[in-house]
Amino acid sequence: MTQHSLSLSHRLAYGAVLVAAGVLVGGAALLWARNGASVFFDTISAGIAACL
Repeated sequence: MTQHSLSLSHRLAYGAVLVAAGVLVGGAALLWARNGASVFFDTISAGIAACL
């Protein structure tokens, strides 16, 4: 059985990705709670349309 150990830079990068994902999910939850589902989905669909 081999043991894999991550270097410090990999751990920091992994942590940064987890923090960024948490911020995005938290922001989405905040928008949902503050504005309701219909405004939330309208905002998401407008953002996706702007990217296309």
